[in-house]
Amino acid sequence: MPQPDAPSKRLFVALELPESLTRAVGEACRSLAHAHQLKWVAHEKLHLTLAFLGPTPPEAVGRVEAVLEACATPIAPFTLSLGGAGTFGRPSHPRVLWLAVDGELEPARALEASLARELALPKEHEAWTPHLTLARAKVRGGDVALARAAEAWPKLVLPPFRLEGATLFESVSGRYHALQRAPFLGR
Repeated sequence: MPQPDAPSKRLFVALELPESLTRAVGEACRSLAHAHQLKWVAHEKLHLTLAFLGPTPPEAVGRVEAVLEACATPIAPFTLSLGGAGTFGRPSHPRVLWLAVDGELEPARALEASLARELALPKEHEAWTPHLTLARAKVRGGDVALARAAEAWPKLVLPPFRLEGATLFESVSGRYHALQRAPFLGR
């Protein structure tokens, strides 16, 4: 008797941030949460997304892991930093509140581009915009509260952070599970 197909895995590739940094950003989010009723991202979920694969058949996970390793290996470790807050979407109805990512962006851009090419990912936007998502609108059409939260974002002094690899995550019931960590081994 044939076995039913195993459910797809919801996958994405991201750069993990140091826990001390995600805690500091999380505290800043909590300081604004009482005044801005938004869908805030829990600090333990903060990451820099490189590629969203979405539902992926279990039999394709091995290929994704091999592609991630092949794309990450030639990249040398690099340093990034977080900047000010901004929003995506129409100014009157933004959909996402984010923090800018600065620093050595070329290795991150090269990795994002090679993952998109090798995994044949559909292009969502003209160019990848490195950012750290902090909150989303609760309503589908966007929410001006996101713009107010961006304006109220505290001036944080956050140290630059070094990235040593990329991680393949599976999202299960709102929790992220690392399936693979691919180190940056380039020089």
